[in-house]
Amino acid sequence: VDEMKRSSMQRPEWLSDNTVSACPRCLCQFKTLTRKHHCRQCGGIFCGECTMNRTPLPHLEYDQPVRVCQCCFDINATVMKADRRNPESNTQAALGFQSLTDVGLSQMMMMEQGCLEVVVSCIDVYNTTASRHYCKSFSNISNNEANRQKMIEGGVIEAVIPLLGLPHPDPETCSHILSTLEALAHVNDVQVKTRLVDNHFDLIEQLCSSYDTSTKAAAASLLLRLVFNDATREEIVKRGGVEILVGLALSEHPAIQEISARAIARLAEDDKYRRKVVSTGALPPLLLQLNSFSERVQEVSARALSNLSHSTENQAKILAAGGIHSLAPLLSTKYTPALENVTHVLSNMSNNPAIQDQLSDPELLKSLFIVSSTTTQLAQLYSVITIANLSHIPSVLVKIKGDVAFRSLLKNMAENPTLGKVSNYSIQILNQIDCEGKLKIWRGSTAGTRKSLIDDINNNSTNNNISNISNNINNTNI
Repeated sequence: VDEMKRSSMQRPEWLSDNTVSACPRCLCQFKTLTRKHHCRQCGGIFCGECTMNRTPLPHLEYDQPVRVCQCCFDINATVMKADRRNPESNTQAALGFQSLTDVGLSQMMMMEQGCLEVVVSCIDVYNTTASRHYCKSFSNISNNEANRQKMIEGGVIEAVIPLLGLPHPDPETCSHILSTLEALAHVNDVQVKTRLVDNHFDLIEQLCSSYDTSTKAAAASLLLRLVFNDATREEIVKRGGVEILVGLALSEHPAIQEISARAIARLAEDDKYRRKVVSTGALPPLLLQLNSFSERVQEVSARALSNLSHSTENQAKILAAGGIHSLAPLLSTKYTPALENVTHVLSNMSNNPAIQDQLSDPELLKSLFIVSSTTTQLAQLYSVITIANLSHIPSVLVKIKGDVAFRSLLKNMAENPTLGKVSNYSIQILNQIDCEGKLKIWRGSTAGTRKSLIDDINNNSTNNNISNISNNINNTNI
């Protein structure tokens, strides 16, 4: 405490009277009868009621009692109680700091006056009650993004980690600590990697296996944030973070499943991690989570699969893991984000010639026809793309021709240029049908009409499949 006081011997510069029109503590407007008063400790302007207290400030060379605001008075009183050698006094100080950090103004003034150093120095692993209140203070302070870098540099991580490593840590204290660490993990700084991941990853892994569900979920949230952090992502993968996430995906709790799927989805955005994610065994739990009762779990699991399906290698593995049987039921969902991600997976897979035949399941096609009529533009686009990519397969073409309602929908979409790509792919499917019909005409035509048929097909060709039909006609030996 004495060091903190000596660190700020210079009196603060007073705010100018014309910069403040209301008391920042009680928000009363300054008028003729409501005068402005300066706090001698912080230099701020407050009303008379909020500066009623008088106290000596020897560290600012005020040996006699002078006017201070209520916030500074409370801060001084709390700081004077902070002493690890006196557990009762230290507990009172911890409770006082928690109350101060609940209010934005006093929290800001605490940080400006160097109180963070006091709180860090007073953490006591043997005083559970005091530690709980101090850690709640850290959690409150870390909610303000502007405080996080100071907290990292001020040694907060090193102060709270020992509390997590106790044989039987207090669950409430753990919750406050993990909330604080998650907030600090937002800071894209190498210090987060050094102070948290490099030094304490084993503890994070241990907490992700906790029998206490709330602790496990909080630790998973911390791991998620470290995956999103550019400064720590690579190290998390190297240290086995993917394996931990796959294990969390097998949890029975939807909140933990969602956290895991979000982290896997983020890793799957980078091509260099996709093979690692799949080889670690992420596909079975992700596909299983598509059947979750939680729409959010369905959405993020489908998003992870969507990101993974950008790889041709992964497309085949998704199919081999039973992907069609897991994806198809979700085509009937009314939850738009999940539907868009599922149709995106199918769209990516339909681009792979090696597995196109396995996507021509009649029930799957029927569902895609229905989704194509949806007002959800992305889901509609991905469905039409999938059908267009499969439309050269005879069984798919038969299915399209046999569905009068879908063919009518295709014509309407093809004639509506405002639909953009949806219109273009609808035209492509219709051309596929038209070219297939002309191929049948060719087989029974006379030599005089063959050239015009070939020219007509080539003029309407919009994809490789249609061009292939033209080549087949040229090579047909009648």
